Amino acid sequence: MSSSQLNDPKVKAYLINAILNGIKTEIIEDQEREDFCSELVNFLNNHPLEINAVGDIDGILIETFNSSEPIGLILVRKGLIEFRIFSEVDNLDGEEKLVFSRAILTTIGFVSLWHGGDEFSIKPASGLVHGGGESGITWDDDGFGIT
Repeated sequence: MSSSQLNDPKVKAYLINAILNGIKTEIIEDQEREDFCSELVNFLNNHPLEINAVGDIDGILIETFNSSEPIGLILVRKGLIEFRIFSEVDNLDGEEKLVFSRAILTTIGFVSLWHGGDEFSIKPASGLVHGGGESGITWDDDGFGIT
């Protein structure tokens, strides 16, 4: 993917949605989740992305090579992969932002490879889709409010 493609509003909306809500997968069974996590950790560590990944089915910690402090977590749940960052984005330095971004994009690509490439459509778990309709939730006012 080129940097010009990353500037496309649809691509940005997709990535934001995937990062915030996770991505849907067909990885359901515990053994498959264990295998996926193990192979994802190896994939992240064995590519020249300067990512240090450590973990298993309980979570994959993402670290930079220059620090042993984890900056984020990839959770492989039944049918869903979630991304968590441990700090406010403004508190991360440029290298940490780059490493976690690479980990997210590599994970999305790895999910596609795991499910057979072009035949599997990777979709965010929920949220708004660029150009799609907006939706909201309504509820009855119970008189309680926060000011």
